[in-house]
This record gives sequence, C-alpha cells and structure tokens, in this order.
Amino acid sequence: MNRHWRKTATIRARKEVEVRAERDRLRRIISNLGVGLCIIGPDYKVYFENDFLLQRFGDSKRRLCYEGYMGRSEPCESCPMVKAIESNSTRSVEVVAADGKLCKVVSSPFIDTDGETRSIEIVTDITERKQAEEALGHHMKRLEALLATAQIALRTPNLEWLLDSAVEKIKEVMEADTAVISCLDEAVGELVIKAHRGLSQEFIAKIGRMKLEPDELERLIELRQKVAPPPENILSQRNLERLMAAAFKEGLQSNLAVQLLAKDFFLGSVQVSRRQPREFTKEDMDLLTAIARQIAMGIRNVYLLAR
Repeated sequence: MNRHWRKTATIRARKEVEVRAERDRLRRIISNLGVGLCIIGPDYKVYFENDFLLQRFGDSKRRLCYEGYMGRSEPCESCPMVKAIESNSTRSVEVVAADGKLCKVVSSPFIDTDGETRSIEIVTDITERKQAEEALGHHMKRLEALLATAQIALRTPNLEWLLDSAVEKIKEVMEADTAVISCLDEAVGELVIKAHRGLSQEFIAKIGRMKLEPDELERLIELRQKVAPPPENILSQRNLERLMAAAFKEGLQSNLAVQLLAKDFFLGSVQVSRRQPREFTKEDMDLLTAIARQIAMGIRNVYLLAR
C-alpha cells in the first residue's frame, strides 16, 4: 500500500513539474509575442497582461483598462471589449493609446476558468505601418498632381485656362492656403499675377502688378541673352519689402516661391503660402520646382503657337 502511494505521489509530482514547465513556457511565448495581450472583464478590470503591456504602460491590473491603457477617466466610446461580449464575436478598432501610439486592438470573448465571460485582447502597435502607408499615399498624390499638371501644360493652347487649372492643383497638392502664378510682362516691365487662389482682393490690388525697376528688368533681359539662369531672388529690395508687407497683412506666415523657367528663360514665378507657421520642406521645394517647370513649358508652347 505504501509503495502504491509513493508511486502515485511520484507520478503526481512529475506531472506538476511538467504542468509548471508548460505554464512557464506558455508565459515566455506570450511575453515574447511582440504584441500586447491582456484579459479584460465587463467591469473594465485587467485580469491579465503580458510583459509587452506591462513594460509599456506599467501595472494596469491596479487600474481599469481605460485608465491604464488609454489615460482616460471614463470608458471609451468605441470599446471593442463591450462590443465583443455583447455580440459574442470578435471585434477590432484602431485607437491612440495613452503613450500616443496608434494601436489596433482585436477583442474576442471567452469563458474564463471561473465561468465568467471576459475578453482576450491582442494589441498591435501599427504606428510605423500607418505612417508608411500615409507617406506612400502622400507621395502618390503628389506624383499624380505632377502628371496632371504636365498633361494640362501639354494639351491646352489657352494660357488663361492653363494657369487657372494649374494654380488650383498647386494649392491642393502643396496643402497651402494660397497659390499664385505670376508672369513677366516684358513690354511694360511688370510682374503680373495671372492666376491665384485664397488671396484677398486687397492683396491682389496691391501686388497684382509689380512694377520692376529698370535694373531688375535689364538684368533679366541680359541674362536671357547670355542664356544664363536668373538669380534666386529677382526682386529689388524695395519690391521685396513691399511684397513681404502685403503678405504680413494677409496673415501669411510660411511662404515658398520658385521661378518659372523655360530653357533658363525667366517667365514668372509660382508662390504658395500658409497662414499657419508650418514650414515647407525640401521635398515641397523639389515638387513645386518640378510643377513650375511643367507650367513654364506649357506657357512657352502657348507663346510658340501664338506666333
């Protein structure tokens, strides 16, 4: 009899060791999933969380889920746990967590060991993926705008329609509040706004026709004869100050301007502005330069067809 009990105790001890080993193995797997995993009850209590969530948000088992993970004082309106338990189906939602990261939360209901219905949730950080998707979408949108501008420039023999269509597309793709296309009227020595969006009539009345000083115009003509590109800023100090004063009154805080060049001939300029202090990037500069090049080709084609 004693021998039988000893054998039974030995088998039980071995089984307990195996169960503990399997449990520890499962915990290690759960801890190293690379995603968050937790068990949430309909009372919003956190019954379990893996190391991923523990390291990221601290011990949330002492707090309610929306307090620990979301930094809120009340339940989330789009809580996937509530919807999963109510519908007895898997639900998912994208949320911005307490640490500012964008997460996808997948919630599935299950019966816990105590017989209570709770939800097991998998939390995946999708911030970088979302940023990559947005960056790709942004790039594709700009590429489409560049191609659209090229088509406009190549197909139309009408200068007014060309510039009006182009300025609309420029304002959209550059995410600007205003967009302006100005052309050089060499006969009267003026830089004339030919198309614009987002500007007041007062601004247009002041800056719509910028009289170039004799040395400005002579310099541009001389550069054309030498087939050399014009300098970065073609305006005199007086005209530049006049433009800056008008822009300040208009509430324009961030500005980006590029020249309309066709085979290094100066034809005018393209300018975009924002009323918020959000600076334009080098990517913005490169894109606007490429668009301006297409517009300049279109302007040149219109001039050639008119001859």
